[in-house]
Amino acid sequence: MNGAVVPNPHNSRNFNLAEQNLSAGSHELSATVTDPADPGGDSETLTWTVDNVLPTAPRTLSEPLTALAGDTEHNVYFGEFTMGLEPTDDEEGFVVGEFRLNGDGWFNYFGFPDEPFGTPFKFAHSGTSVKALTYGNLGSGGLSKATFEQSYPDFEPGYGTHMVEHRAIDASGNIGEADEFRATVLPGESPACTTTLSGKQNRVVVWEGVTCLEDANVTGGVRIRPGASLVASNSSIKGGLEANGADVVQLFGGQVSGRAKITETTGDITFAGTVFNGALSLEDNEVGDYGVVLAGNTIKGFLDCSGNVPEVTDMGAPNSTRGGKEGQCAGL
Repeated sequence: MNGAVVPNPHNSRNFNLAEQNLSAGSHELSATVTDPADPGGDSETLTWTVDNVLPTAPRTLSEPLTALAGDTEHNVYFGEFTMGLEPTDDEEGFVVGEFRLNGDGWFNYFGFPDEPFGTPFKFAHSGTSVKALTYGNLGSGGLSKATFEQSYPDFEPGYGTHMVEHRAIDASGNIGEADEFRATVLPGESPACTTTLSGKQNRVVVWEGVTCLEDANVTGGVRIRPGASLVASNSSIKGGLEANGADVVQLFGGQVSGRAKITETTGDITFAGTVFNGALSLEDNEVGDYGVVLAGNTIKGFLDCSGNVPEVTDMGAPNSTRGGKEGQCAGL
């Protein structure tokens, strides 16, 4: 081993590499066989390279709506997301990437069907159909299946929170350690902005259309009038948030200081990864097929939810509630 003779007093034909305490890297192992009756006669030597470095498969994920706090990377998306893998190793030879969804079987990473190798793999709530086969299905029935199966009455789209593990296998057969991330996939989408505000802002009143706050700092509160919509990304709102009869209210990241009260919304309410420094009240909202979405938020004040149809859901991404909660949100 690496030029040093290893005693073999029992003439064993097996050599246990695990017992050698090899350091990480490449090592050289040679084995020589002779005839015990003719030690000086002909012999044969075989030499191997021992690869003691595990392969890796670093990931690249699509841009999320927001990221949730925690030790494991946890992103939030509408409907779908992509994952690119770059299987690598220190030795020559083909390196296989593979992944698995929610602890199911391992799936070879090959990019995406009908696309050049290396194209990010796409996960979607109901998968993507390519030539009558569905790939990247987050819904019921498995990751890859026949497309006609998606029309079965018992099929359920894969909205909610999922865990994806990924790893690599090198040409020597070494299986690398698996890495993992979580992704919460939400129903719906954000409406197109008609007005976009960023930077420092005084009091914001949304009279009509869709106002988007992007990296904004609002110091006088935000009010949303009937029929209007707000989409706030990574923004700070001081002075409270109030909406009565709004169409869409969406908050991704950022924080709200002061009371937040949302009532009688008719389109969509989605709050993800947002810190509410005061109380949050959600009353008599009728939104979509999945209800009000509160995913991975921190609510430091009192949380009160009542009269919402459908009820409030966290989509498998628990909220942190510190000031008490009641009504439909009591179980969140």
